[in-house]
Amino acid sequence: MFQSILIALVFTVSCSALVHAGQQEAQWTVLIYMAGENNLASAVIGDLKEMLATHSNPQVKVVVQAEVSRIYTPQFADGVTHRFQILNGSLKGFPLGYNVDMASPAELASFIRWGVETFPARKYCLVLWDHGLGWMGGERSGGGWNRGLLEDEGSHSFMSLAELKTALDEAGITFDLIEFDACLMGMWEVAATIYNRARYISFSETTEPGYGDPYDLILGKLNRQPEMDGAELGRVIVDQYVSYYSQSPHDRTNVTKSLINSSHIPELNSGLERLGRALDDILARKGQDIYSVRLATQAFDKLPGSMDLWDFCDRLESTDEAVKELAKTLIGILKNRVVMESRHFTSPDYVDWSSGQGNVDHAHGLATYLPYADQIKGNELEDYKDLQVVQTLPAWSKFIEDFVSYTGKVSSRTAPGNFILAAYWTNPWGGRSGADLDLYIIEPQGIYAPWMGQTTPNGFFSQDSTTSENDYETYLARPEITPGYYIPVINLYDINYMSGSSVYCYFIYLSDISKWNWLSWGPKEMSFFNPAPSNWDDYVIYLLSINYYSDWWIPTEVEKILSRASTETQRNFWLQVKREYDRHHALTARRNNQ
Repeated sequence: MFQSILIALVFTVSCSALVHAGQQEAQWTVLIYMAGENNLASAVIGDLKEMLATHSNPQVKVVVQAEVSRIYTPQFADGVTHRFQILNGSLKGFPLGYNVDMASPAELASFIRWGVETFPARKYCLVLWDHGLGWMGGERSGGGWNRGLLEDEGSHSFMSLAELKTALDEAGITFDLIEFDACLMGMWEVAATIYNRARYISFSETTEPGYGDPYDLILGKLNRQPEMDGAELGRVIVDQYVSYYSQSPHDRTNVTKSLINSSHIPELNSGLERLGRALDDILARKGQDIYSVRLATQAFDKLPGSMDLWDFCDRLESTDEAVKELAKTLIGILKNRVVMESRHFTSPDYVDWSSGQGNVDHAHGLATYLPYADQIKGNELEDYKDLQVVQTLPAWSKFIEDFVSYTGKVSSRTAPGNFILAAYWTNPWGGRSGADLDLYIIEPQGIYAPWMGQTTPNGFFSQDSTTSENDYETYLARPEITPGYYIPVINLYDINYMSGSSVYCYFIYLSDISKWNWLSWGPKEMSFFNPAPSNWDDYVIYLLSINYYSDWWIPTEVEKILSRASTETQRNFWLQVKREYDRHHALTARRNNQ
């Protein structure tokens, strides 16, 4: 199947670009912009398979612009950006013949104009497919933030939220629906920036699983009911997305998806400005109350500072009478006019490596940015205040700035701990192996392993397995820990004659030691048949992230997170591990030579 996709991508009919002259106006044209020249390249192929599985309807035109990566999908990449129509289970090509910068506003605008002119319709939907990080749009790197919603690794570029607005304005189309198949884009800042270019917008407040939207289910419904409008299509996306991730075997992650009516964004802006002014007026005397409300509010800490706006307002009733009334008014705007559909699913098997097991039970469809002082990196707050839409709400912007200043003076926050991470291993016959495996834990303050010592800033290790002569290593988090990521990595450091040629490793996560309910992964066969090379470039790091090598293993949920993360995030993660791994080898060699 993959090879047939590649053939259809590369070998196209040169005259097909002239087809638009005879096109009849359809009910819908769905424009899907897939910026896949990055570590999501394999997901491009998977989503194309879903699109090809649908039965076409002449009233629904599905057109795509896509790239894949020479690094992550060398078997499919030809260095060219492709445009094509999904038609009757195949890809009808409209060749560009060259590679474009998918993060360029001009290129996005060009694709939109081409799609509208070539495939005229009564209604238009734009799907933006790639990484996302809300108003920032990209991933942290080097203490600062990359700009970017759409990442084009080949061009070393990203698209900012302001550039997205530029692209949409340049294209000049008012879409019936814009759908973000990208993480964390369900924010007021995003909606308020582009609201005049889409009647409806659908997106997720939290991270999206690696599979993204279930295109076969969504397009299948649209093909069967092409008369639906933008609101109805948005509801289909929300319902099919959450239903898909609520059912086995995809039900091991938390998901959110919502649909908003853009026409009421100006009313929401006015209410937010009034609320910001009232909150700022009482901050000096009621700061602790506001701080407590913010701590309790549904947060989406994969984007530090992001919180659910509705849930925040709902909890403000205890702060001040005037604030309470304004918060109620804002909830009314959200509930009755802005948020048309909001669904979420909290998986009982979800592992939130940031601080134990989390949930999205209080997600109501629209997040906004209200960070604590310790969540801000570099010039992030100044960058936020530079957003055009934030500048139109000076009172809300001032409240955020003053709230950040206030939180810088209060005691550091903590998160609940008391969870256990453990690895144990056997020989292939289930008995004692004597092998040396190392359990690394990346805490917010750094990376730790039992061979470094048994105490960390946030927890305690068992003895190193070579010292204890046990075939296990464990990590117990303190009752209160620093908020942030707690990520396990397991390395086969040395084998033993008792192990034969491999060991079988298991990983256990116990979310709360008082409940003794655990999740487990494995067995994972670990050996030196396919070890990671000594030099780790971006391609090796990608392979580590998908558990390709036989001497490294990350549990399934971490693999899902890393495989969806940006190249920069994967690189930073694994280079931390590599640094300590190399230090371990150096210390071992020094001891052996003494």
